[in-house]
Amino acid sequence: MICPFCASENIFYSKKRTMYFCEDCDASFETPAFNKGMRIFISYGHDKNASVVSSAKTKPPVLPGE
Repeated sequence: MICPFCASENIFYSKKRTMYFCEDCDASFETPAFNKGMRIFISYGHDKNASVVSSAKTKPPVLPGE
């Protein structure tokens, strides 16, 4: 897990406050930004998207922090 404000990995979770805290920049946040999934819709019905769809099928997804 990384801090969405400073990219530090020095994070801890407080059960009492139900929040995450960064020990490096003192930021607090409820849910890490990278845990919020994103969906991308690409229509297969358009020829102009064929190369993008083909690439998305063969390449592994890029995960946050990589």
